[in-house]
Amino acid sequence: MKRIIILALALSAASLASASQTNEIKGKPSAAVVEQITSGLSAEGYDVRSVKTEDGMYEVYALKDGKRYELYFGKDLKMLDTKNDD
Repeated sequence: MKRIIILALALSAASLASASQTNEIKGKPSAAVVEQITSGLSAEGYDVRSVKTEDGMYEVYALKDGKRYELYFGKDLKMLDTKNDD
């Protein structure tokens, strides 16, 4: 009986992980990633408007000092590029 419960829990965890990866592929990063990016950028004075995944990176739209920015982060959450939209 213990083996059945352990197997069911393992399958549930694998299913959740797979769903999380699928969402990130479709442009919806996990809530934990959004929170990490948002809190880090907020500490730097950015007002984060949206976070999505695109081309294997996290693409962030934010405002700072009245200017619009596109910020790009790698999967390790290190900033790779910044574009000023104004």
